[in-house]
Amino acid sequence: MHRFGSLVLRFAGHALVFLLCFSGLADRADAAQTVGPHPIVETLSTCACILPGMPSELLAINAVDTGLWQDDTEFVVAFWTSLDYESKTPLHVVGGNRRTGSWRHLELPVERDIDRSEIESVKREAGFVFIYLKNNYEDYAIPVLTSGLESLGTLYGLIRRVLPNGLIEYQLHQPHFAPHWVRIGVFDPRTKTDREVYPPARCEPVRCEYADRFLAAQKVNFDDSRQRELGRRELEASETAAPEVVNWDAKAFAFIVTWEQFHDVPAGWTEIQKVVVTCDGLSALESIACHETPIEAWRKLFPLLDDAAIAVRAAAEPRKVQ
Repeated sequence: MHRFGSLVLRFAGHALVFLLCFSGLADRADAAQTVGPHPIVETLSTCACILPGMPSELLAINAVDTGLWQDDTEFVVAFWTSLDYESKTPLHVVGGNRRTGSWRHLELPVERDIDRSEIESVKREAGFVFIYLKNNYEDYAIPVLTSGLESLGTLYGLIRRVLPNGLIEYQLHQPHFAPHWVRIGVFDPRTKTDREVYPPARCEPVRCEYADRFLAAQKVNFDDSRQRELGRRELEASETAAPEVVNWDAKAFAFIVTWEQFHDVPAGWTEIQKVVVTCDGLSALESIACHETPIEAWRKLFPLLDDAAIAVRAAAEPRKVQ
């Protein structure tokens, strides 16, 4: 997967990890087992996952870390034979159907150090398999596969939801020991491409105006517009976010973020800015656009609504406030 380019305006800070919105499913993801080297046949035996035709060479492979998803009929087992960063060994995935007896063994190559992390869980939703690999810095690499174990790529962050049209929305991972901000990407499994859709590529007025007010309070002077733009981009602000609301009729989702300063705060600065974020055009990856508007504008239109209800209304009418 490619790395995204720099943002026009960086609002760094502590981002609240979004609520993952998976629907209730009858299947289950069993906890990963890290029990030291052992033949993978032991794990496969425990879950009744040994199927006719599995070769002895596969069953004899030694695993050092495993993860399992299964329901009454199907299963997916992921396992490492080594967690050594210098190792070139792949991530192994075995999936099968107990009813039909069909199975497949896949080896996924390791391209980045973060890809060789412990298996936290294996999940399946809406026809996709997600293998959550978590390192010591709480960053995730998530190989994404079809239910038939076709590799689609690796996402770095946390899966938020699979949209009704198959697009996968995820929150990009953040540096654990550095200021960071909410970043949302969307992945199209049909084309194996993704985009960072939030924050918006251009500086929205509410974002720029907030940055300018804080920089003015710090008595920061700029010689020209280029320096001002750089100052906005380097501003560190905490950004937390409430859970997201999706309205598929409007092909949009909405949530509310809060900007608050914790570093180098000038005397007398107490401003906390709430912003309504709407992202529409969910029909296709290339048409998705996100916008930020001050929550005060929404409260003026809907004075009787609380923040949660405003998010619901914003998802239904994402361009109501420009």
